Amino acid sequence: MIKKEVAHRLIDQLFEIRETFQEKSKTQKHFQQAKKEGLLGLQSLIAHMIQKIEKNEKKQSQQVHQEKKIDIEY
Repeated sequence: MIKKEVAHRLIDQLFEIRETFQEKSKTQKHFQQAKKEGLLGLQSLIAHMIQKIEKNEKKQSQQVHQEKKIDIEY
């Protein structure tokens, strides 16, 4: 899993590169595509984490709603 510091550094570097290349060139287009891919990767990680949270919520909800049988002696 990508660490938070690495993801932040990557995003910062991509913005610095963008500022460096002001003209539309092959290089800038390449870096724009790389930025897009980086962001799509982050989007995928976020979606994965959301799915894990939802799975845990569903599991916890099922545990709360499970009925327990209690034997009562008369």
